[in-house]
Amino acid sequence: MLTKSVICSVLLSSLFVVSINAQIYANGTVLSDDGIIACTRTGPQCDDDCVTLLLCAAGVVDPLETVDCRTSSPSTPYCNENKCSRTPGACSSASTFRCTSPGIFPDPTNCSRYVSCDENSVGGEGVALECAKGFFYNSEINICQMGRLTPHSKVCNTVDCSQKTNEVVVYRSNPTYYAFCFVDPETSRRETMMFKCDSNDELYDPNQGECVFECKRPGHFQDPTNCYYYYVCSASLGTFKAERIKCPPNYYFDGERCTTDSSKCSPEAIEGAEMEI
Repeated sequence: MLTKSVICSVLLSSLFVVSINAQIYANGTVLSDDGIIACTRTGPQCDDDCVTLLLCAAGVVDPLETVDCRTSSPSTPYCNENKCSRTPGACSSASTFRCTSPGIFPDPTNCSRYVSCDENSVGGEGVALECAKGFFYNSEINICQMGRLTPHSKVCNTVDCSQKTNEVVVYRSNPTYYAFCFVDPETSRRETMMFKCDSNDELYDPNQGECVFECKRPGHFQDPTNCYYYYVCSASLGTFKAERIKCPPNYYFDGERCTTDSSKCSPEAIEGAEMEI
């Protein structure tokens, strides 16, 4: 069981830069979590918590004054566009990332950041990492990649929850991930909570409201939701077609064949099989 400190030491000790096919990749570095309130410009500006207004002087990091929009003016409890506002607006870039399952997640609001979560951090905060300047996080291969981002980039896109409340949004760069947009009633902050499908062979389907298996290559693949079943993927007219097949009674698919040994089934797939009995 990895702890947060162990993850940090492993990640920091394995930093590297590599070039593959003229493309440069590198690991990110762990971000510190100091919680410091600091001015980055002259005049009023919203703090990262999206409810505090900072009054800042030129060249001074510490704010002259701080205004809590929630208590100073209850009718305008949010900080948006450098003033207290009735609506949260787009202020969500510094929302606290909460782990929803073990794994590595792209930061939904910042393409240069990602978060590592283990079993102990589920429901809480994971380890936040940041790519070096000029790099962005590629969630398909779980590493920082050098390059320029465009609004239609296929490698990384942010999730915009500024106009969405209680809605699910697919992470377009990698539909294995999806997000839920909501406003936290305790902090009045607009939040983006990231989720990941149980298997990398699954994609979130907004029409069905759940993760579904998708063929990415020919072969036989275990059903990530039920170990009694497997998919046969075959190519047809440039696309892949999936056929779901069930093993004989009391047999499990281990990735290659149907067998009585369930040791190669994930806990989720075992649970799905047991629910069918």
